[in-house]
This record gives sequence, structure tokens and C-alpha cells, in this order.
Amino acid sequence: MVMQMTETERRMTNSFVISPPNFIMPTVLIVEDDTDNRLLLKIWLEMCNYCVIEAADGNEALNLAEESCPDLILMDVRMPLLDGLETTRVIRRSAKTGSVPIIFTSGCAEAKYREAATEAGANDYFVKPFDFDKLQSAIAGHITVNQIS
Repeated sequence: MVMQMTETERRMTNSFVISPPNFIMPTVLIVEDDTDNRLLLKIWLEMCNYCVIEAADGNEALNLAEESCPDLILMDVRMPLLDGLETTRVIRRSAKTGSVPIIFTSGCAEAKYREAATEAGANDYFVKPFDFDKLQSAIAGHITVNQIS
């Protein structure tokens, strides 16, 4: 019996990126309080050949960002303890992490949240549910630009 791929499996297979043997995987810090959203992003990023670090709140994100200096941060807006806006402001003031690209991934679609994220120092803003292809392009673009500069 010949196994046939479903349309979903075909799309997932097409999103895999094959890297050369000496390729160093960029590191992405996911800052997301929702466990399911964090897991979904983690699995997807690992399929796209990124090394993933996870934080469930802003305080944990600040510690991990300083320790690991990721290549990019995916940041939620609303979180307990320290929200994504304040976390981003603190990251931007740090000499070590101040230039790390930050992409907000939020369920907040209102313009005021996008504006607040930009003022806090966000490089990009995606509203959940987002288009994974567009997010992947943004991540790759921000990492490339940051590595060049």
C-alpha cells in the first residue's frame, strides 16, 4: 500500500528548510504566557531550523535574553508580572540585548497596541492568528539584517 500525504502534511513538508552541515542555527526567544501558543511556535520554529528558548513571562524573558543573547525575540503583549511592552523597553536599554530584533505576536489587533509596541522598540508586529509564511519571512529578514549590521 502506498502512503499518500494529506494537504496539511504536504504544506508542512514544504516549510522544512534543509541546512548545510556547518550551518549555525539562529536562536529565537519565545516570550508567551499561553502554553499552547508557546508550544506551537516552538515546534514550528524548530521545523524551520531555529534553536528555541522559551519564557512564560517578561521577567523570565529578561533573564534569558541577558544569558543567551538570542538572534531574535518573539514577544507577546499581554502577560502576567511584566507585560511585553515593558519587557521590550528594558531589553532596548541593555547594552547586550538592545539591538536584538523583537517581533510582537499578539491577539491585540487594535492600532493602539501596534503603536505602543513600536514606541517600546518592536521591529515588527503580527496579529494572531498569523500567516506563518509571512512570519517566517519577517524572522529571516530581521535576523539577516541584524547579523549584517
